Amino acid sequence: MVDRLPVLLGHLEDDVLPMLGKLDQVGPDVHEILETVHELTTAISGLPGASFLKRRGERKEEEGDSPGSPGVPRI
Repeated sequence: MVDRLPVLLGHLEDDVLPMLGKLDQVGPDVHEILETVHELTTAISGLPGASFLKRRGERKEEEGDSPGSPGVPRI
């Protein structure tokens, strides 16, 4: 572990610390992305057949939650 300390400190100074200094710039970008996703969700929900696909997806999730059925693992 002591042998790796200089490499670790180098990465910390060169990679991590500069990135931490830019985190204040990320907030507005994330907010804009969330607004865009909300607008897309609203637009897609207005398409014909969107409610059918939503209900079908909800049914598939419920089937995947039952014991013994191979479903998509939840994170």
